[in-house]
Amino acid sequence: MASPKNADEPLKALVFADSCNSQAAPTLATGKPLLNTPLLTWQLAVLARSGVEEAIVLSSAPIPDLFHDPLQRLHVRNVHSSSWNGEGDALRDIERRDDLRPTDDFVIVSAGSVFNLDVSKLLEQHKKRRKADHNWLITTVLRRGAGSAWKGLVVVVESQTGTLIKYTTDYKSPINIDVMEHNTALQNGSQAEIVSNVLDCGLDICSPELLVEFRENFYYDRVRSYIREKLEGGEAEVFGNRMYAHFVDSRKGQYASSVTSLASLAQTTLDVLNGWMKPYDEDVFNDDAKQGTIHFFQSSYIVENSAVGNNVSIDIGSTVIDSVIGNNVQIGSDVTILRSIIMDHSQVADRSFVVRSILEKECNVLPDSIIPNNCYFKRGLRIGPACDSIQSYSFYAHDEDQTTRQETDESEAEKEEEGEEGEEEGEEEEREGEGKRKRKRKRKRKMMMMKKERNLQMGKDN
Repeated sequence: MASPKNADEPLKALVFADSCNSQAAPTLATGKPLLNTPLLTWQLAVLARSGVEEAIVLSSAPIPDLFHDPLQRLHVRNVHSSSWNGEGDALRDIERRDDLRPTDDFVIVSAGSVFNLDVSKLLEQHKKRRKADHNWLITTVLRRGAGSAWKGLVVVVESQTGTLIKYTTDYKSPINIDVMEHNTALQNGSQAEIVSNVLDCGLDICSPELLVEFRENFYYDRVRSYIREKLEGGEAEVFGNRMYAHFVDSRKGQYASSVTSLASLAQTTLDVLNGWMKPYDEDVFNDDAKQGTIHFFQSSYIVENSAVGNNVSIDIGSTVIDSVIGNNVQIGSDVTILRSIIMDHSQVADRSFVVRSILEKECNVLPDSIIPNNCYFKRGLRIGPACDSIQSYSFYAHDEDQTTRQETDESEAEKEEEGEEGEEEGEEEEREGEGKRKRKRKRKRKMMMMKKERNLQMGKDN
């Protein structure tokens, strides 16, 4: 039985900092910052401004540096356990503890969720629905038009009340008309809307009864699986549980996203750079923080619509547009970085070109390198001119150095040719020289094509 409600209980949020499963393999997007700031900081800053007074951060391991609210609006505590096997175990642990269990409607923020919605207004709307019908259990935030960075959902929503009827992640599977068999409102003549390409933003307003559901059903491992299985099995209709679908309204300045992959990290980064998180980005950093301490060798440079960390050096003739540059990054001369993320302690040498890619910490881009679209390089890799032959994947993870293959070939050739006569060496050098000239012309043509693409894109943006 649920605990009696306490009218004086402060608005509480349960924030998942990770999957709460220490045995699960982390994804490539796990732990990546958003504009050089941890995602958890973004989430807690928005909650603090929205009137949330207590945030319980759930994680599989201790988090040493939590968000500190300078106005002391939000009390943050970290609850962690290495024995949890998912969100479900964490919620069951919360339900068992009197000092943690919410006794009134509360907020759940999933790992990777990014939003600027005022959750206090969502909570107020949720309470009004529950006052009219106590069976309303969840208000879940969705966004129309997931975009190519996410695998969109297909949902069915009752048009009149906003009740979520179907929720499927398999957009290729058909939506059977038998949804009417389990829904009383549809049987009585109400209409339903089928919405495809929907993004689940990982933000929910929940009633305390949700924790009871998790306590009594140990096979629920995630909030999302609970929603899907309740709807797919028809249990929501049988037991009277109702779930409301709140669609984000961008016309009102609302924004919500979910960082679940490298592609979604790149798209969310671009969205935030373009101001979609206002005004809440002011609580994360002020206007000056978007451009940290930069050491310029020359004053001839371009940095537009980008977030730059501290102690960054940029040489003459370089251009950084719609990108994020981490701390202690060195950028050489005549470098172009477009819609990319360069993390801490990395180096991008002279005349290099980086487009729509992500470089982990301590990467080293050698001179005259061209990194094509949608590349992801793991920590500490060296990337050279040979990288221009890499095919463009959807953020394919490279875990080996991508240095000039020709350098290795030439080194091996020198060892093989040590004992040969000068005439043969001369012929080999001539062939190598011609090969280098061809490669140089190829890189130059590719550089020109990518610059044209950048100019065309800038023209569209303007």
